[in-house]
Amino acid sequence: GLVGWWMVRSGLGDDRRNDKREIRVKPIRLATHLTMAVATYGALLWTGLDILGLPHKTTLAEHASQLSKEALRHASRLRTGSLFLTALTGVTIVSGALVAGNDAGRAYNTFPKMGDDWIPIQDMWQSEPWYNNFHDNTAMVQFNHRILGLSTAFTAYGLTAWGLLSPARAALVTPQA
Repeated sequence: GLVGWWMVRSGLGDDRRNDKREIRVKPIRLATHLTMAVATYGALLWTGLDILGLPHKTTLAEHASQLSKEALRHASRLRTGSLFLTALTGVTIVSGALVAGNDAGRAYNTFPKMGDDWIPIQDMWQSEPWYNNFHDNTAMVQFNHRILGLSTAFTAYGLTAWGLLSPARAALVTPQA
């Protein structure tokens, strides 16, 4: 609740953008609010699955004891890749909140080019100090979100292919009679 009020309060003062008679919250506060919401949802989901006991730890231990070292190594690498993909997805979601807060989707609504340029470098470094560009500059925010989105998609496809096409996968699949 406090983070939500902190976010909304940023749009209620006299410092409204372009004074369009509309409430406009600061993009960084919008991203913080979304991050809190996703973290809360994730914690609730984790707790709910833990209460249900899915999957049972004893069952997992029994299955793991039957796997070869190669299969366990492959499963461990897939798990590490999945954790990386989850983190990358989270950063992409937060980046999307910055895009929404800056209305960057309206400024650069063509893909794969951003307007007439592949990378509008002249528009990306306008704020001072320089680090404000990463959350307040429309071109920079949109470019970062596009790169993160493509990276997330390629990582997901790569992890899926690695999991399905690896020779070690056969040891993880239950043999059929």
